[in-house]
Amino acid sequence: MGRFYSFLALLIFSCTSHAVCTISCCTVSSGVITNANDSICYTQPDYYSIKLIKLYLCTSEPTGPTSSSAANLDSCHILADGGATGITVTLEDTSSSTILSGGTYSRVPDGVYTHAYIKLSNVISLKMDKEFANSSVGATSGTGNYCATVTGSGDEKQSSGSSVCSSSDDLTAGIWTSTFTSMSGGAGDLYEVSLSDINNEGISMNIFLTDSDSKLITLGDRDSTNYIEATQSLVLPQVIEREKLKSVNIAIGISQGIGVWDPTSGATNKMEFSPGPFVTSVTVTNY
Repeated sequence: MGRFYSFLALLIFSCTSHAVCTISCCTVSSGVITNANDSICYTQPDYYSIKLIKLYLCTSEPTGPTSSSAANLDSCHILADGGATGITVTLEDTSSSTILSGGTYSRVPDGVYTHAYIKLSNVISLKMDKEFANSSVGATSGTGNYCATVTGSGDEKQSSGSSVCSSSDDLTAGIWTSTFTSMSGGAGDLYEVSLSDINNEGISMNIFLTDSDSKLITLGDRDSTNYIEATQSLVLPQVIEREKLKSVNIAIGISQGIGVWDPTSGATNKMEFSPGPFVTSVTVTNY
């Protein structure tokens, strides 16, 4: 019994860097990010904070949500339950880790687990202060090659004032909190995305935006988004056995965790920031 309670105290989130791009990644050379007019690319933020609502381990791939039903989680067992408000998980660099506190934790039954299912709030907080190859106009103020997030909040579906820019490296980044309502960046509606062979490790991931009933958002109804849900295959099946389980480590890859985009058309770059995707990796440690 002592080992069981030790496990509950050691559900660990850590930050990792995934080298292989799964979407449109920014080109970064000597720390300078190449940004282009009328486009979006993704890179690693300095700070990434999410609210974990629920985390499951599954013995087979669960069926994702549809517009008429929530996900079928019959093959899954809940590991962490953050309740209505969620458990805050904040990662600031690729060496950071945090032991989860708050919420309710459960020991999953013995078995071989091949997938994870995660449910998050659609509100994500970001921070970044970087040099860019091309001069940009800050969404709130300033012009130059140095741009940073500002303290504030908004929705990525429109120009929401997430940045400040300068001609010199004199900025202090604030925490920008974004309500995530589409996976298409600043324009259009996209509520479901599938990724395959992530990081050249054979990992597949299906990401869904869902409403308050955990049903898939329908076209044109992005303002009803409440949650980000995802099913993901594990790199290797994880075996959980009674009296052997010590801890579960959930590593989050945020190398594409912030979107850098220009919401305007024309010759002038305008800088906006929005949340990008993450990749999870689950590792079970036994005694």
